[in-house]
Amino acid sequence: MAVTTTSLHITQTDPLALGGRTGKPALRLIVNRLYSYLMGTKRAASIQVLADTTSTPVRAHGTIALATCLAGTIVEVNGAPFTAIAGTVVATNDEFDIDGTDAADATDLARAINASTHASIQNIVAAAAVGADILTPATAIAGDVFKVVLADGIAHSFIGVAAAVTVGALTFDTRTSNAAVCTSIAAQVNGYAPFTGKLAAADGTTIVTFTSQDGNTFTLTGTATTLAESNGGRVLVRAVAQGVLGNGVTLKTLGVCASDVVTLSAVDADDTLSINGAALTAIVQRATGTLTAATAIAGNTFAIDGVIFTGQAGASTVGQRHFSVDTSNNAVATDIAAQINGYNFRALGAGLLVTATASAAVVTIRAVAAGTAANSIPLAGTVTTLAASGTALAGGIAVANDQFDVSSGSTDAQVATDLARAVNASTTALISGHVRATANAATVTVWAKKPGTIGNAIACAGSDGDVSAATARLAGGTEASSGGAQASGTLTLATVLNTHTCAVNGVTITAHTDTQANDQFTIAGTDAADASALARAINESTTAALADVIATSSGAVVTVKSRLGGVVGNAITISAGQGTIVASGARLTVGVVPTTVVLSAERLVRGAGGAGTPLVITL
Repeated sequence: MAVTTTSLHITQTDPLALGGRTGKPALRLIVNRLYSYLMGTKRAASIQVLADTTSTPVRAHGTIALATCLAGTIVEVNGAPFTAIAGTVVATNDEFDIDGTDAADATDLARAINASTHASIQNIVAAAAVGADILTPATAIAGDVFKVVLADGIAHSFIGVAAAVTVGALTFDTRTSNAAVCTSIAAQVNGYAPFTGKLAAADGTTIVTFTSQDGNTFTLTGTATTLAESNGGRVLVRAVAQGVLGNGVTLKTLGVCASDVVTLSAVDADDTLSINGAALTAIVQRATGTLTAATAIAGNTFAIDGVIFTGQAGASTVGQRHFSVDTSNNAVATDIAAQINGYNFRALGAGLLVTATASAAVVTIRAVAAGTAANSIPLAGTVTTLAASGTALAGGIAVANDQFDVSSGSTDAQVATDLARAVNASTTALISGHVRATANAATVTVWAKKPGTIGNAIACAGSDGDVSAATARLAGGTEASSGGAQASGTLTLATVLNTHTCAVNGVTITAHTDTQANDQFTIAGTDAADASALARAINESTTAALADVIATSSGAVVTVKSRLGGVVGNAITISAGQGTIVASGARLTVGVVPTTVVLSAERLVRGAGGAGTPLVITL
C-alpha cells in the first residue's frame, strides 16, 4: 500500500468561513483523508498539526464612519452601547459629543470607547479617530502630490503626470476629468506592492477614500485646493491582542433614540413633568438661608459653616474671604454671592458646599446637597447692616422618589440638573424602564432607553409654561442597521375575533376581548385599535424570540421589522391562522437602512497570527 502525504495549509483571517476556501472544503478534505487512513485504503506516514510560523500577526480591526450623526444614535462595540449627545457628555454613561464636525465627532467617540469601563471592551479593543482619509481632486494638474505615511514611518509620495501611468508606480494620471483622476489614484494605490494588505483606496467618483487593511493608522496629505485631504469622520477600532480571536468583536449601530426637550423657566413648587403618565414633582428639598445688605461697612462680617468673610473698602479678590462695601446694597449683595461661589469651603474643613445668588440686596445661600443634613450648616451675619435669616440654613427635606428641587435661589440650570437626576434615579417602572435624561443649561432632554421608533410612543408633558415639553410624545426615533437593509413584513387585521392568533418568530400572540397581557392583545372593536394593541404586545413581550423585532401600526396594518439588518432578518417567520389577520408572507423581507453611521462590517476582521495562528496540517 502506498504512503500518501497531503500537506494542507489553512490560513484563516476571519472566523471559520464555512462557505469559503478555508472553511468547510478544508475540513471535508481532512475528514475524508482521515477516513481513508482508518479504513486502510490509504496509509499515512504521520499526522502533524503545526503552527504556521511564517504568518505575520495582525490585529483584527474595523471602522465606524460618522456622517452627520444624529443625537440619540447608539453605536455598540462588542455589546457596549455608546450614545451620541449634542452637548455636555457624561463620561460614566458612555456618551460622545456630536456638536462638531464629523471628524470632531469621531474623535470624541474614540475617546468614549477608550475610556469605557465595560468589561466587554476594556483591554479588548482600542479606538483611534482616523486622520485625513479622503482625497478630493479639483482640477489636479501634473506635479500635484499626495503622500501616505504608514505605521512604519515610511513616506510614499505619488506624483501627478499628464500621461498614461503604469499600475503600481508612484504616479497618477491627471488628464481629463476629476472622476478620471479618482479612478487613477485608486488604481495606483491598490496596485502599489508596499500597500498590499496594509492600505486600500476606493474610487467614489468625486472622492477617493483610503482604508487601513491591517488595523494600523496612517497619515494622508495632498496638494492644497487641487488635491485636498479631509477627514471622513471615521473611527478605527482595533483588537488589543493580535490574532484571529479579535475577529469575534462585534460592531453595530442600533438606531436613534426618540427624545423630547423640556424647557424650564422659574419653576414653582408642585409643578410637574409627566413621562409615560408618571409625574415628577417640583418641591423645595435643599436647605437655604439669606443675608440682606443694608448699608454694610468695612469690618462687617458674615460666616457660613464657621468660615468668616469680612467687608472691606476697595475691590475684593475672589477666594480671599473678603467682600467690597464701596457702593450700593445691591452691589454688596452681588459681590458677596461671587465670593461665596468662588471660595473653596473644604480648604478650611467645612463639610458641606453651598452656592449663592443675589437678587437686589438679598443673597440666597443654597446647600448643594439635598436633604436634612444641610439644616445644621451654621449661618451668621452682622446685626442690621448684614442680617442673616437665622442661625443656620433651613428647609432641607429628605429626597423622595420622583421629586426634583426648586429651592429658593435655584437657577433654571440648577433645576434642570436636578430634574435630570430625578428622572435617572426614578424607581417608577414607567420611567426607569423606558427613559433617561440629560441636562444642558435650562433644558432637560428626555431620551428613550431603547433606540428605534418604539420610543416615539412615550408621552411627555409639563404641568404649565414653567415646565414645557417641546412635543406631546418623544420623537425622532428611527431604526438603523449595521448589516444591511432591515427585513420587514406586515400583519393586516380585519375584524379579529377572540382567541384568533398570529405568530412572529415562532411566538404565538393571541387576541383577547378585554385583557392586554404578555403575548396577548386586546380587541377593542376597531381594526386600527386592535392593530395598535397587537404592535404593543409584540414590543412589550418578555418572550426572548420577540426581542429580535420591533412593531409599529398604521390603521389596520402592523409592520414587523427585524432589529438587525441584512439577510439574517429574512429568517424571521410571520403567520396567521384564522383569516382575520393576514401576513404579507411566510417570512420578513428586506427594507431600507439610514446611513448616518456606516460600519465596515458587523465584526472586526482580518485578524491573523497570535493566539489564533494559522495551521499547517500534514497527513
